[in-house]
Amino acid sequence: MTDNFIKTVFARLSIMLLAVLASSQVYAAFEVGCFRYRQINADSVEVVGVASDSINLKHINIGYDVEFEGKVYMIAGIASGAFDGLPDLLTVNTNISDIRYIGSGAFRDCPKLVSADITNTVSEIEGYTFAGCTSLTTVTFQGQIKSVGGHAFEGCTSLNSVVLTGTVSIGDYAFSDCTNLRSAILPWQLEEIGSCAFYNTAISEVSFKDRVKEIGSWAFADCRYLTSVKILGVETDPVDIGPQAFDGSPITYVSLNRDLGGSLINPFGTQVQEVFMGEAFTCVNDRLFEDCASLTEVTFGPSVREIGASAFARCTSLTDIDLPDGLELISSSAFRSCTGLTSVSIPASVTKIDGLVFEYCSNLTSFTLEDSGTPLEMHYLTLNGCPVTDFYMGRDFTRNHFGSIFGAELRSVVMGDMVTEVPDYAFHVRKGLASVTFGENVRRIGNNAFNGCESITGLSLGDNVEEIADNAFIGCAGLTAITIPGSVATIGAAAFRSCPAVVRIELGAGVREIGLWAFVDSQDVSEVVSANPVPPTVNDPFSDRTYAEATLIVPTGSRAAYMAAPYWEEFGTIVERDMSGLTQIGDGSRAAVTVIDGSLSFTADCAGVTVCDAGGRLVYRGAVKAGEKLELAPGNAYIVVMDGRTRKVVL
Repeated sequence: MTDNFIKTVFARLSIMLLAVLASSQVYAAFEVGCFRYRQINADSVEVVGVASDSINLKHINIGYDVEFEGKVYMIAGIASGAFDGLPDLLTVNTNISDIRYIGSGAFRDCPKLVSADITNTVSEIEGYTFAGCTSLTTVTFQGQIKSVGGHAFEGCTSLNSVVLTGTVSIGDYAFSDCTNLRSAILPWQLEEIGSCAFYNTAISEVSFKDRVKEIGSWAFADCRYLTSVKILGVETDPVDIGPQAFDGSPITYVSLNRDLGGSLINPFGTQVQEVFMGEAFTCVNDRLFEDCASLTEVTFGPSVREIGASAFARCTSLTDIDLPDGLELISSSAFRSCTGLTSVSIPASVTKIDGLVFEYCSNLTSFTLEDSGTPLEMHYLTLNGCPVTDFYMGRDFTRNHFGSIFGAELRSVVMGDMVTEVPDYAFHVRKGLASVTFGENVRRIGNNAFNGCESITGLSLGDNVEEIADNAFIGCAGLTAITIPGSVATIGAAAFRSCPAVVRIELGAGVREIGLWAFVDSQDVSEVVSANPVPPTVNDPFSDRTYAEATLIVPTGSRAAYMAAPYWEEFGTIVERDMSGLTQIGDGSRAAVTVIDGSLSFTADCAGVTVCDAGGRLVYRGAVKAGEKLELAPGNAYIVVMDGRTRKVVL
């Protein structure tokens, strides 16, 4: 390595070192009047403290500039910790300056500081700026404060109000332990509120505007006077609420117009009495108001689509819920143990109800499913432990998880006209069920649907029932008579088995098939009426005693057919009768079916029409429209079953 090379390298390093030193020039501090300053560049200084002889300064007034050794310097800001712990400081006024910043802890622990006036050129209050100023009562911000740092006003126990404008974020513990802070006006620009930001303050209500995105854990915890929380705005993004955000605060009123996110187990505490949901609120979160034992009023907004799991569980003072049209899902245990509820109506818009939704609602006696053409998915334990006595069934179900949905207290079932099927095991062994009203459009009664319902004494099946499935009414010990409408084609095995009080059985003209032991164990039957001129296909449906002692009544002209038919032939007594319920219809009749030009003509719509000839052979089964005609062979008599009535028509 040559000497010239070494000299060249040394020269370049020397130049670089001089450049660094020039760029990192350290300026000396100086004192002017009551303050110490530190030069931060050629033209500006910051206030770093009080002059050595001003430790007992009572009033601070920061101006625009300061002159030192013939040069005027712009005052740019107040340094961190500049006035920390001044024992006698009373007021701070920066309103006559253009300072850009106030450093962290600048006025921390000034025990006598009463007021601070912050110029409009300051846009940020850094951390700990006024922390521990226990006498501070008033802070005036002349401009918009974009952010309030962590612990900025922590422990300012005399501060009673704060008005923030333009603030986007409030840091952790910013106003924590401001025990006399009763009013905090939060701006619409606010997006983030840190953990414990207003912990242990005296505010009584708080309103969050459009842009709030996050409310930190314990942010408003232990606010002993906080009773009202409103989350306003129309933003679609949810507001994240941290754990225990309002823990220990006696909130009684909550207004929600935005969806919520985050950890939401009782975020508003358990003393809530009233909840209002606005138009933009769509989902009640899981466990949102769980254990709010004082909750008496809930107003659901029109946009609510989902109620989450345990959302209102154990809200024991809730006596009424008006669920909104548009609601689609009620999740598990949503209203579990709401012992004040006495009646519930489920809107037609709901498509799914999970298990245990109303479990142990010990005073719930009335349950309504509003009329809907959309089948409902409903868990069989939805009403577990509820003493429901009256059930209105306005719709079908998507699955037969229905067997034990009701308890032994059930007394009455009414089905609406949108119901087409009674599910399998729907009211299985509901021994207290005494009254059942079938809707006009029920087509099928499922397997074991009313098995063991021993308090039912009479049945009025709808005029459009087509199938009665196996065991449908087995064990209905209170039935004394069974009347099957003409629309029914099939009666399943053991459908009415073990109904010992039955004395009369009437089978409509449309019955074509009867399953094994359908009416077995009805020992006191004295009369069986079969209106079908053609003997239905049967598989030993009656008890031996019924064959031996009951009278079988059949349509005129069909006795011979019954005497030759399997099992019907076992009846000891078979008599013919001109079924007195038949209505003779001829030309010019005003009935719903009439004869015009040798054809059957219908004057009204009917969903279910059955036409048989005089020999009982099926000629037509189906729906008809008003004005529709059926062309039949002339010169014959026909039996027409429609609208629950049987008519004899002669062409």
